[in-house]
Amino acid sequence: MALHNTRRRFLGGLAAGTLVGTAGCLRQTQERLTSVDAPDAGPPTYRRWLPAPEALPGDDDEYGVHYLRMSDVRGDETTVQAGVSLRNLHARTGRDPVGIDAGAIEEVVKVGLVRATVLIGAFDTESVAEGAVEAGYEPTTTDGEFTIYERSNPDRAIAVAEETVVHSHDREDPRAALGAVLDARRGEADRYHEVDSTIENLTAAAGAPTFVWLLTGGGPESIDGVTDTVSAMQFDGDRAVYAIYYLFESEDAVSTDAVREQATQGALPRTAPLDIEADGRTVTVEYARSLADLADEGYALRPLIAWDFSYDAETGDLTITHRAGDEADAEALTVEAGAPDVSLEAQFADEHDVVGPGDSITISVEPGTNVRIRWQRGDYGSQVGRYRVESSEE
Repeated sequence: MALHNTRRRFLGGLAAGTLVGTAGCLRQTQERLTSVDAPDAGPPTYRRWLPAPEALPGDDDEYGVHYLRMSDVRGDETTVQAGVSLRNLHARTGRDPVGIDAGAIEEVVKVGLVRATVLIGAFDTESVAEGAVEAGYEPTTTDGEFTIYERSNPDRAIAVAEETVVHSHDREDPRAALGAVLDARRGEADRYHEVDSTIENLTAAAGAPTFVWLLTGGGPESIDGVTDTVSAMQFDGDRAVYAIYYLFESEDAVSTDAVREQATQGALPRTAPLDIEADGRTVTVEYARSLADLADEGYALRPLIAWDFSYDAETGDLTITHRAGDEADAEALTVEAGAPDVSLEAQFADEHDVVGPGDSITISVEPGTNVRIRWQRGDYGSQVGRYRVESSEE
């Protein structure tokens, strides 16, 4: 899945690893630490935005949870650059450019990667409304204090209020996914942690630090025997402190050696302070890196773009237009179709140096084809647009 590919690149850059645990273990571990002093993360208040999986459209019985305290990644140049990977995944994936001042965003909560993205802060609703229209949305209804905006081609939905903006790129039904998130916030639908004890325990252990990443099912790089993972990281002065938990299926399956091997792969220096402890089924890892080291890794901020897709069934031509948002170097954009990593002959760089609002290209594709737009800058890449060309039978 695209989520798994993105996660590998993201964790490679941050050396965040994979983290899983149960409530209470974090406190017990911290009391015994000698080399890493993790700050208190505070309660996981973001859980109020997380609906139970059965409240969402489709048949999935689980989803990933992501949280970013956006205010932590603002400040001096080192802090801002150290937080680029966090902003790329947590603040920019799963939403469109709709006139939001990035400095107004205090927290980001994600239901899955793109099912819904909740932005919490103080927003100018008139500017957001104007930006939504520019990005192809139109107001359709209200839901409590929220005004609902929707667009098609591709389907998207946004809920706008003064202190919250919720985006949904849900592939099943964006409007229904949006409604489930708003119902959870009001307490009118079951919340994820209320119906799943694992989610309850893992989010309680992680708290609400700078970022939280909770995956069910062990994740794409899972250690044998690991059932669930949650990762947390907190900006603390001039360092980033990571808390990593691995939850094993049984005490007999626990392997601190396997956890140490994974935790020390990638960008984590083997000389960094690293605490690993087993407690029942849980192995807990904590380590720290300097913000300067993270900043030196040089990740660029992914562009936030609203695309428009227009397909001519008679000619088989699909026109892709940059409708609103950031400009992007044309060489950094690749249009793919069908199987992943299969780029098309026609590309933005054939006609443009920089791709901005109003710029477009036309490609030839068959009905039923999945089209993706990928942005790549150095070692970091991200999908910044997708569209499925409807087949004649659909």
